[in-house]
Amino acid sequence: MELTKPIRGIFFDLGWTIFHPATGDWKLTEKALQYINLDILRSIPKERLNQAFLKANEILKKEIYKSESEELERYTNYYKKFSEMLPEIKLSMQQAEIIAYDRVYNDSNYVFFDDAKKNN
Repeated sequence: MELTKPIRGIFFDLGWTIFHPATGDWKLTEKALQYINLDILRSIPKERLNQAFLKANEILKKEIYKSESEELERYTNYYKKFSEMLPEIKLSMQQAEIIAYDRVYNDSNYVFFDDAKKNN
């Protein structure tokens, strides 16, 4: 295949390539698990739980963010929508904001694979 335009950059999808989520879930971070009781979450019928994830994920559809503040705004709205859809998890709006902030700015939410090269 011959390129007709010069390559200006290469985008690497880091998730599951270079690193993975520390909890095994991109959205249920350690901070989220401090506020969301997993037993309560697991007690919710799968259909309702899936519907809540689908509705909240609509907010994240455009996954390319121009800034961390844009990413923070989307994740804040994601967790607020999730809370709204599942009132039994008793996640306050303030807690949703805290979880979103941690999700965006806390690098310990992501663990490098053992064979990922680290640049020092």
